[in-house]
Order: sequence, then C-alpha cells, then structure tokens
Amino acid sequence: MFFLFEVFRISPRPLVCAGTSGVTAFISKAYDMGTLVLFVCAVVLSLSQFSQASDSNNISLPKKVLLELNDVRFGARDDTFRAQIASSDGDDLPMRIWLESKQSKAQWACLVTNIQDHAPSGANIVLPAAVVVSGLQQGLSAMSTEGATDSNGCDVMLTESKDLHLLLVLELKAFSTLSATYEFDLAPLAMEKVDVLGAHIRDMQDVLPVALQEVENKLFHQLEKAIAPKAAVSISLSTTENTDLYNDLVWTKEHQKPQESYFKLSEDKKMIAVQRPGIYVVQARGSVDSDRSNTHLRLMVNDDYVWSSGAATYDGFGYNIHLTHTLVIAKNSNVHVYYGPCSGGYIFPGANLSILLLQEVSLEGSQTCSSPEGCKV
Repeated sequence: MFFLFEVFRISPRPLVCAGTSGVTAFISKAYDMGTLVLFVCAVVLSLSQFSQASDSNNISLPKKVLLELNDVRFGARDDTFRAQIASSDGDDLPMRIWLESKQSKAQWACLVTNIQDHAPSGANIVLPAAVVVSGLQQGLSAMSTEGATDSNGCDVMLTESKDLHLLLVLELKAFSTLSATYEFDLAPLAMEKVDVLGAHIRDMQDVLPVALQEVENKLFHQLEKAIAPKAAVSISLSTTENTDLYNDLVWTKEHQKPQESYFKLSEDKKMIAVQRPGIYVVQARGSVDSDRSNTHLRLMVNDDYVWSSGAATYDGFGYNIHLTHTLVIAKNSNVHVYYGPCSGGYIFPGANLSILLLQEVSLEGSQTCSSPEGCKV
C-alpha cells in the first residue's frame, strides 16, 4: 500500500495559465487522465498481493493452467462465470475444474482424478482422459463471450444440484449416433473476505485494459482535435461602382458569406464590424483612372487613421494601388477603407477587400467572447 500512497504524495498538479492554447489544455486533461490510470494500476498492484496470499480452495489446485476464461455464459442463465481448468505438470490428471460467479463472487471446484468416475454407470464408451479434457476445453471456450469458438460437438451445460453444488455436464458427440456424457460435481468453496477481495481484483483486471484503451482513444481524439488545422476565418468583399475621391469604398458584393460571430457588414456596406479581438491581416486593392502619385487607400479603424497604401503603380494594363497591413483589432471595432487624397480621379468598380484572422487573442480592457453568441452585436 506504500506504493499507492506515494502516487498521490509525489504527483504534482500541472500549471495551467489563463488563455492557454488548445494543445496546453489537452496536455492538462491528459495529465489528469494519466493520474487516474496510474491510480487504478496502483490499486490493482497493491491489492493483488492479498489475492496471491490466499487460496480459498478446500480442493487442491494443480499448477498447470490449461484454460482460463473470464466471461462464460451457460445457456439462458443470467449469471456469467470465470472458468479455469488446471492439471498437473506432464499429465492430464489430476485435473481441477473451477468456476466463479461474477455476480455473487461464489466459487465452486471439482478435482478429477479418474475420468471414468464421472461417466454414467453402464457407459459402454471409454474415452482417454486427454480426449475428455480437450473436449471440456473446447466446450467451455464455445460458451465464452470473448471469442467465437465453435463447440465442434463438445457441448457443456450447467445446472444447480443439491447442497448449493453445481453440476457441469459435458456431452461429446461424434457422427449422429455416437456420444459420451461426463458429469462433474462442483462443490462450493469456503469463502473468506480476502477471497471476495481477490474476485473484485479480477474484475478490475478485466476492465482495466478496456479502460486504458478508452483513455488512449480519448487522448488521441483530443490531441487530434487540438492540432487539427482550423478553417480560415476571413471575409472577402468587392465594389460594383466607381469610388470618387474622399469617399469610403462601398462593398456591395460578398465573395464569401461573413462568419457572423467574427464579422458583420454595416447596412450602408462601408463598415465591417470585427466582433472578436485578434491579430488580423487587412488587404485592399483598387485600379485608378490615371497615374496619380498622391493617390492612396487609407485603412481606418473606428475612424482613426491606421495605415495607407503606397502610390499607384503601373502593371502593364493600368494603375493600381495596394494596401496590406497586419494589426491587432479589439472587439466590436469598425474597419473601413477611405480613398484620398489626390488631385482628382476615381477608383474603378472591382476594388476588393479581404480581412483574415491570424490569431484570436484576449486584449486587456477588451471583453472576450465565451461563445459565438456572446460575440454577436
């Protein structure tokens, strides 16, 4: 039990800071589940010392285990059983048949020293002990829910007998008329508290691999979710009319439906409300009617000037102005693009704007969003 104490005495909790990424959150969850698994393993290892220290049999146990099953169901019985067949080293007999009810934890056993003692009186078929032992293994394996083994003519039945005994009946069939039947009287074993504890430990050993697999699957899915690339959060717009000097560009055409928890276009189509704080890339492009060295696109956030494009450049087909800027935008900020100043002229229809979220962040003094609904205006 000292090992069990040590698991909890020396296991520190991981530090998890506010605003951690999905991967950090995943590691924290993985740590918690790993501690739980370690605890279960510690319980099994600690308690198994007690189960090994006691053998509740009043029928001696041959050491060589021939068959061990953890989930055997006999016909329509509601109960399920553990079953074990053991023999002496180098020989089939003596053989011990052992059953344990998984519901009541009661145990029964039968020590077989002479196979013919278990055949009905007057039986005219004598089978070698090895054949009977093999048939019993085949029949019990076919009753197990752990596999899909065929009985191959080795049928096993279990019925209740007098004085809390159980009667295990083995019927070996060959062809249509040849059969042999053997009956094994299973006597109840005296049960101590430590024997019941051992039964519970066996239950834990049954479910532990399944529990470990479930934890492994859960960790894998959480890791997969944490590192999976997320769909890009962006908005893409363009104009359909000329934009005159000293005016905001009007984004009347949507190339990509805005993700409403992040972006909302104003009714006049000039303003884009950014509804979640984060690091964004803003790009705008337009074609002007002539070479105007003082022509610019100006990026405005909440009517404050933030950035401007360079002068118009000629690309062989016309004069274009480009604006690209990366910035941190607070929640519920309004972004718009302004044309000017210059000595005249206009921007042709087809100017475009894209806003891409690089990283969502929590800004000091800026309300964060606990859900998409919480970010809507």
